[in-house]
Amino acid sequence: MNKIVLAIVFLLCLPALSSAQQKNAFIDPTTGVLKAVGYVEANGAGDIKIPVATNFNLKPGEWKWDGKNWTAVTLPLDPLTDLAFAIDAALAAPNVAPEVKIVLLKLRNVLGK
Repeated sequence: MNKIVLAIVFLLCLPALSSAQQKNAFIDPTTGVLKAVGYVEANGAGDIKIPVATNFNLKPGEWKWDGKNWTAVTLPLDPLTDLAFAIDAALAAPNVAPEVKIVLLKLRNVLGK
């Protein structure tokens, strides 16, 4: 009886566990450039979320999504765009203090990116 109850609980929790394990890529809606990758449900406001394979290892800021394929970003990005990518990566990191995230959000708003 205990094994049956345990199996039912496991099966009920399985969908929640599987969605938490989904790796996602986040795309800038304006430029199509990859902004972040991780096991989270959301990144920045307005970012486009794309489910990716667990072995997906493209580096943010260096790849662009055209709706079907990834292509390397060939034109150099301006320094403010590079800074915006760094800010987004820091905001997505789980170990950044909330006070620092507030400052980074204000900086990103000033940049307008």
